[in-house]
Amino acid sequence: MKKFLLLFISCFVAQSVFAIEQGPVLPLKVMTLALDVSTHQYVQGRPTKNSLTIANALYNRMEMALKEMYPTYGKVIEREKKENSQVTKSYFMSSATDDYNFVFFVGHGNPSILYPYDTKSIDITKKRFRGNTYWVWLYSCRVFRDAVDGDAEFNQMFNGAHSVLGFATNVTANEESISVPGEFADQWIRYGKKIWDAYKIAVQYKLHDAHATTMTPQGDGTSVSTTNVPAIVYRWGFINGRVTELSNERFATAFKGPVLNHPDYDKTPSYLGVRKQVYTRPTY
Repeated sequence: MKKFLLLFISCFVAQSVFAIEQGPVLPLKVMTLALDVSTHQYVQGRPTKNSLTIANALYNRMEMALKEMYPTYGKVIEREKKENSQVTKSYFMSSATDDYNFVFFVGHGNPSILYPYDTKSIDITKKRFRGNTYWVWLYSCRVFRDAVDGDAEFNQMFNGAHSVLGFATNVTANEESISVPGEFADQWIRYGKKIWDAYKIAVQYKLHDAHATTMTPQGDGTSVSTTNVPAIVYRWGFINGRVTELSNERFATAFKGPVLNHPDYDKTPSYLGVRKQVYTRPTY
């Protein structure tokens, strides 16, 4: 009985020592990395002409939402902005992102691959999002096409990061995409949605419902989306003594710090989860 009590107390103390404060992360430090050109042979000659505009749209709407929701706070947001030739592989893979809470990359991609400005591609499974990088959004084609629950290949990305958004299919680079980040910012910050729900809603409202998504007919009379399928890779495990799925994180009650597999927090094992949203509509 005494051994049980000692174990219980030690576990409780451990969880208390590493307890993480929750609440809005203010000022929200944002890094945007956007490319409408690249020298990589795979994508050279195929500019993503709206990338810079998409990055600006995310930041501007985040700023508006934060000022509306937290009007008495003062400075609510900061930004580090990198474009085109500034977005190299060495820069992206460095610790440059560590001091930014939300990292947003816009440019060409492939399964587990990003294409920076220089000719070297980026294997995202080798990138360590650490320090104060809590959320990442890779607005690029197919980066999470092959991601599945528990896939150890993606473990290195989560050295404290909470979740990473991306796409499991191609994503449109047309003008419709410009409004997706703004809708996400509104849903997550202004309307208090969970991060995964905010992302799904943004893609549904601005791409799927706008019929900007390619559909394939099915035998059951519906059609299934084959482009613009959002995905999230996230951690779940014990945080502050309770099992937490970080795909359910709300901005207003966010965890202020690196979580789970980070050595400064907790040795408790965590699990990598993946969610993807395939939209359907009736076939006529």
